[in-house]
Amino acid sequence: MDHARASRRLRRGAMSLGLAALVAGAGFALARTQPGTPASPQNRQPEPFEHSPEVRAAEKPRAFAPAIEVRLLELSTEAGPVRAFVALVDLKAPGVRVVTTAPLPSGSAPEKADSLLIPTDEWARATGAMLAVNANFFGRVDGKPVDDSGKAREPSDIMGLSIHDGVTVSPAREFKGVGDPALLILGDGSARVGRWTAAKLPSARHAVAGIGASEAEPSRGGLLVSAGQNTGAGARVAWNRRHPRTAAGVSRDGRTLVLLVVDGRQPAWSVGMTLPELAELAIEQGAWDAINLDGGGSSAFVYSDGVRSISNRPSDGRFRPVANHLGIVRAQGSAGGAVKGSVPR
Repeated sequence: MDHARASRRLRRGAMSLGLAALVAGAGFALARTQPGTPASPQNRQPEPFEHSPEVRAAEKPRAFAPAIEVRLLELSTEAGPVRAFVALVDLKAPGVRVVTTAPLPSGSAPEKADSLLIPTDEWARATGAMLAVNANFFGRVDGKPVDDSGKAREPSDIMGLSIHDGVTVSPAREFKGVGDPALLILGDGSARVGRWTAAKLPSARHAVAGIGASEAEPSRGGLLVSAGQNTGAGARVAWNRRHPRTAAGVSRDGRTLVLLVVDGRQPAWSVGMTLPELAELAIEQGAWDAINLDGGGSSAFVYSDGVRSISNRPSDGRFRPVANHLGIVRAQGSAGGAVKGSVPR
């Protein structure tokens, strides 16, 4: 798909709602849902949209900058509606800490296992994460395909780089000397996106990765966004098909982490995005560099600040158990979160 065409489609969708542009992006209201309990697309219908006080007040100057800003987006495309969940995280805000899935205790699982499958909402509760998304692609140690039949606590094989508190949970993957797209959280708290082999990997506190090139797709597997440019057509997987998507990006200065989850495979709710469309959305939300993470039924977005609970609608009808995760923990008393768009109830 032509990148400019993807951009026009997204912008037409934003304009069609008739909402005023918000600071650094457009905010859209979401239908009201029960927090954290996504129902199947067959028996769950979106309700009418309402403008929340957060949307109406969004253009007023804020007295403080929130550590996490959540944006609830509704876009229109020629294929149907698209719902997206965006979080902008100030990595240098006091009390903000990135967390990823920890390594398994030695001897607790089969030799090939990197982690146990855990639904993203359950992992967020267990780690105390205020915000959590799914991360790497993964395989099952038993060789069965990854689908909605995966059970929690089953051993899994994380595909590509995964680092937790400086410990490598899964090593960097490479193809013909080129590493997979990866997101690194460095020792100073800033973030970087790039492609590194194990030999050239910078020291990182945490890391997650997308999937790079392979024998089947030797010319794909690049970044979703590179230096502010839409490179989604060269990323993996299924770049030109609409699916649920998860992506992670960073601002040019490495201070802001941009997390995006797009619902899909639910025609009345959200049809999903191609990778060029996802890249365009990431750029509009402030990403200078970005990677595509595992999508489809794995795509998950969970946010709770003690007052509001927000989650996406996974295409499986429930949160799929996945191999690893990326989350944000906020220390008590530190700057909280802000939501632009009506909160699903």
